[in-house]
Amino acid sequence: MKVILVQDVTGLGEEGEARDVAKGYARNYLFPKGYAVEDTPFNRNRMKEQQKKIELRKVRKREEAQKLAEAGFECPCIFGDFFAISQRALRKI
Repeated sequence: MKVILVQDVTGLGEEGEARDVAKGYARNYLFPKGYAVEDTPFNRNRMKEQQKKIELRKVRKREEAQKLAEAGFECPCIFGDFFAISQRALRKI
């Protein structure tokens, strides 16, 4: 089933991208959580209209991440849903 992602989905894609996924995954997970919409001509046109806004958000995210990296901010590394370790702790290992 073809879907258009309404927001970034880890392991699947970024906002505005069209993806082919299993019907059950789309109906039971993506649609109810609001992560995606069905790929129809109406939804495709709506996403084309919003593409500039999406690109601006991506640019802002990159700029913000760059500023944080320059300031020496450490981002934790996340492994699955239950375990996270910071970069500082990794250096000690």
